[in-house]
Amino acid sequence: MKFIVRLKGGSGSGNFGHEGIPGHVGGSASERGGGSEEGSGTFQVDEIVIMHSPNTGEDTKVNYRGRLDFLKSVVYDPRSGWQGTVPNDWLRKIEGSTISETVKNLIKSDMYSAKHSLKKKYPANSGDELTIKAAKTVSKKYKMRFQDILKLYTPSSNIIGSRSWDKNGKIIIVR
Repeated sequence: MKFIVRLKGGSGSGNFGHEGIPGHVGGSASERGGGSEEGSGTFQVDEIVIMHSPNTGEDTKVNYRGRLDFLKSVVYDPRSGWQGTVPNDWLRKIEGSTISETVKNLIKSDMYSAKHSLKKKYPANSGDELTIKAAKTVSKKYKMRFQDILKLYTPSSNIIGSRSWDKNGKIIIVR
Protein backbone atom coordinates (compact mmCIF):
# COMPACT_ATOMS: atom_id res chain seq x y z
CA MET A 1 0.00 0.00 0.00
CA LYS A 2 1.32 3.49 -0.89
CA PHE A 3 0.61 6.61 1.10
CA ILE A 4 0.67 10.01 -0.50
CA VAL A 5 1.42 12.91 1.78
CA ARG A 6 0.23 16.32 0.64
CA LEU A 7 1.26 19.45 2.45
CA LYS A 8 -1.09 22.36 2.73
CA GLY A 9 -0.13 25.18 0.41
CA GLY A 10 1.68 25.00 -2.88
CA SER A 11 -0.99 26.71 -4.91
CA GLY A 12 -0.89 30.16 -3.29
CA SER A 13 -4.04 32.22 -3.19
CA GLY A 14 -5.07 31.22 -6.67
CA ASN A 15 -4.61 34.84 -7.76
CA PHE A 16 -2.33 35.52 -10.69
CA GLY A 17 -0.78 32.01 -10.72
CA HIS A 18 1.12 32.44 -7.45
CA GLU A 19 3.04 29.56 -5.96
CA GLY A 20 2.36 28.91 -2.29
CA ILE A 21 4.71 27.97 0.49
CA PRO A 22 4.59 24.35 1.70
CA GLY A 23 2.77 24.20 5.03
CA HIS A 24 0.94 27.48 4.42
CA VAL A 25 -2.44 28.06 2.87
CA GLY A 26 -3.09 30.99 0.52
CA GLY A 27 -1.20 34.25 0.46
CA SER A 28 -0.03 36.11 -2.56
CA ALA A 29 2.38 38.76 -1.34
CA SER A 30 6.07 38.38 -1.93
CA GLU A 31 8.47 38.04 0.99
CA ARG A 32 8.80 41.82 1.12
CA GLY A 33 5.03 42.32 1.00
CA GLY A 34 2.87 44.05 -1.56
CA GLY A 35 3.61 47.32 -3.22
CA SER A 36 6.26 48.67 -5.48
CA GLU A 37 9.14 50.84 -4.47
CA GLU A 38 9.12 52.56 -7.85
CA GLY A 39 8.08 56.18 -8.13
CA SER A 40 7.74 58.22 -4.95
CA GLY A 41 6.86 55.40 -2.55
CA THR A 42 5.05 52.18 -1.89
CA PHE A 43 1.78 51.61 -3.73
CA GLN A 44 -1.28 50.47 -1.82
CA VAL A 45 -3.76 47.94 -3.19
CA ASP A 46 -6.58 49.81 -5.00
CA GLU A 47 -4.46 52.97 -5.30
CA ILE A 48 -4.77 54.74 -8.64
CA VAL A 49 -1.31 55.01 -10.23
CA ILE A 50 0.10 56.06 -13.59
CA MET A 51 1.19 53.27 -15.94
CA HIS A 52 3.58 54.48 -18.62
CA SER A 53 3.91 52.09 -21.54
CA PRO A 54 7.19 52.56 -23.41
CA ASN A 55 5.59 50.65 -26.31
CA THR A 56 2.87 53.23 -26.94
CA GLY A 57 4.28 56.20 -25.03
CA GLU A 58 0.91 56.59 -23.28
CA ASP A 59 0.29 57.33 -19.62
CA THR A 60 -2.81 55.56 -18.30
CA LYS A 61 -4.42 55.77 -14.87
CA VAL A 62 -4.78 52.22 -13.57
CA ASN A 63 -5.84 50.57 -10.34
CA TYR A 64 -2.87 48.96 -8.59
CA ARG A 65 -3.84 45.39 -7.59
CA GLY A 66 -0.60 44.18 -5.99
CA ARG A 67 2.93 43.02 -6.59
CA LEU A 68 3.34 39.74 -8.44
CA ASP A 69 7.06 39.42 -7.81
CA PHE A 70 10.09 41.69 -7.60
CA LEU A 71 9.81 42.65 -11.27
CA LYS A 72 6.08 42.79 -12.03
CA SER A 73 2.83 44.03 -10.55
CA VAL A 74 -0.81 43.45 -11.41
CA VAL A 75 -2.91 46.43 -12.52
CA TYR A 76 -6.49 46.92 -13.66
CA ASP A 77 -7.66 49.48 -16.20
CA PRO A 78 -11.26 50.34 -15.23
CA ARG A 79 -11.94 52.06 -18.58
CA SER A 80 -11.15 49.05 -20.73
CA GLY A 81 -11.70 46.30 -18.15
CA TRP A 82 -8.19 44.96 -18.83
CA GLN A 83 -6.24 43.40 -15.96
CA GLY A 84 -2.71 42.18 -16.41
CA THR A 85 0.88 42.23 -15.28
CA VAL A 86 3.30 45.01 -16.10
CA PRO A 87 6.92 45.70 -15.16
CA ASN A 88 7.18 47.62 -11.86
CA ASP A 89 9.20 50.36 -13.53
CA TRP A 90 6.18 51.22 -15.70
CA LEU A 91 4.33 52.42 -12.59
CA ARG A 92 4.56 55.67 -10.66
CA LYS A 93 2.49 57.61 -8.19
CA ILE A 94 0.24 60.39 -9.39
CA GLU A 95 1.86 63.71 -8.47
CA GLY A 96 0.32 65.01 -5.28
CA SER A 97 -1.51 61.72 -4.65
CA THR A 98 -2.64 61.14 -1.12
CA ILE A 99 -3.05 58.11 1.08
CA SER A 100 -6.36 56.33 0.47
CA GLU A 101 -9.06 56.65 3.13
CA THR A 102 -8.87 52.93 3.87
CA VAL A 103 -5.13 53.13 4.52
CA LYS A 104 -5.59 56.32 6.59
CA ASN A 105 -8.08 54.50 8.80
CA LEU A 106 -5.70 51.55 9.22
CA ILE A 107 -2.84 53.89 10.06
CA LYS A 108 -4.95 55.80 12.59
CA SER A 109 -6.00 52.55 14.25
CA ASP A 110 -2.38 51.39 14.47
CA MET A 111 -1.32 54.84 15.73
CA TYR A 112 -3.93 54.68 18.49
CA SER A 113 -2.62 51.28 19.63
CA ALA A 114 1.02 52.39 19.40
CA LYS A 115 0.38 55.60 21.36
CA HIS A 116 -1.51 53.65 24.03
CA SER A 117 1.44 51.27 24.45
CA LEU A 118 3.96 54.12 24.48
CA LYS A 119 1.93 56.04 27.08
CA LYS A 120 2.44 53.13 29.49
CA LYS A 121 6.17 53.06 28.75
CA TYR A 122 6.67 56.86 28.76
CA PRO A 123 3.93 58.32 31.01
CA ALA A 124 5.63 61.72 31.30
CA ASN A 125 5.92 62.32 27.54
CA SER A 126 3.72 64.92 25.86
CA GLY A 127 1.02 63.87 23.41
CA ASP A 128 3.06 65.21 20.50
CA GLU A 129 6.17 63.29 21.60
CA LEU A 130 4.12 60.09 21.80
CA THR A 131 2.63 60.79 18.35
CA ILE A 132 6.13 61.24 16.88
CA LYS A 133 7.36 57.98 18.43
CA ALA A 134 4.22 56.11 17.33
CA ALA A 135 4.56 57.48 13.78
CA LYS A 136 8.13 56.17 13.60
CA THR A 137 6.94 52.72 14.71
CA VAL A 138 3.86 52.57 12.46
CA SER A 139 5.73 53.93 9.41
CA LYS A 140 7.85 50.77 9.33
CA LYS A 141 4.75 48.61 9.02
CA TYR A 142 3.44 50.64 6.08
CA LYS A 143 6.88 51.14 4.52
CA MET A 144 6.44 54.88 4.37
CA ARG A 145 8.08 57.96 5.82
CA PHE A 146 6.98 58.81 9.36
CA GLN A 147 6.62 62.44 8.24
CA ASP A 148 3.75 61.35 5.94
CA ILE A 149 1.97 59.85 8.93
CA LEU A 150 2.51 62.98 11.01
CA LYS A 151 0.80 65.01 8.26
CA LEU A 152 -2.43 63.19 9.20
CA TYR A 153 -2.33 64.74 12.69
CA THR A 154 -2.49 68.24 14.12
CA PRO A 155 0.21 69.00 16.68
CA SER A 156 -1.11 70.12 20.06
CA SER A 157 2.02 70.98 22.04
CA ASN A 158 2.77 74.54 23.03
CA ILE A 159 5.36 73.66 25.66
CA ILE A 160 8.59 75.54 24.94
CA GLY A 161 11.44 73.16 24.19
CA SER A 162 9.21 70.20 23.37
CA ARG A 163 9.24 68.38 20.04
CA SER A 164 6.39 68.84 17.59
CA TRP A 165 6.05 68.94 13.78
CA ASP A 166 5.07 71.33 11.02
CA LYS A 167 2.49 70.86 8.24
CA ASN A 168 5.05 68.89 6.20
CA GLY A 169 5.71 66.45 9.03
CA LYS A 170 9.15 67.92 9.78
CA ILE A 171 10.16 67.62 13.44
CA ILE A 172 10.56 71.03 15.14
CA ILE A 173 11.30 72.29 18.63
CA VAL A 174 8.56 74.56 20.03
CA ARG A 175 9.96 78.02 20.78
